[in-house]
Amino acid sequence: MGQMLPDSARAGSFADFVGSGTLGSRIPLLNSIVQHTMTDDLSPSTSPVTDTHTQVPPIKGWHAHVYFDERTVEQARQLCLSAAEMLPDLKMGRVHEKLVGPHPDWSCQLAFLNKDFAGVMSHLTMNRAGLTVFIHPITGQDTIDHSHRAIWMGAIRPIKLERLPDAGVKYDLF
Repeated sequence: MGQMLPDSARAGSFADFVGSGTLGSRIPLLNSIVQHTMTDDLSPSTSPVTDTHTQVPPIKGWHAHVYFDERTVEQARQLCLSAAEMLPDLKMGRVHEKLVGPHPDWSCQLAFLNKDFAGVMSHLTMNRAGLTVFIHPITGQDTIDHSHRAIWMGAIRPIKLERLPDAGVKYDLF
């Protein structure tokens, strides 16, 4: 069981945090908190969250990578096929029964547009049945997209970031 903090060390209420009803004066504090909780591969000075209004590019689309092995290859294939059947704009890639790119496991890629995000996430959440799914945005900043902007369903796996280009990636998927 955790220790109780003395009253002087406890965080204030949400109302105390918000202050007089605006978050504007607290945004630098939020940025500082986010920067200090990031992993060491991006320093605060190069962090994409340092100035969210000028440094973060728009999301052009998304990739979901369904991970599997020899025991779960058919389960993964069916999950990806069902997603592709449900959403006509979703593009299903090959079912790779080998390691590809930065991925630590066999995988199948699903590429989809922002408008389909909720549908894809809901489908994968409700039907993955134990498979690990790695989801990341497509902004052209592959290293950051595959690390700090990633979403995981299931076990977090080690992505080989050194295999990714830093910029200039063009995805002709949509």
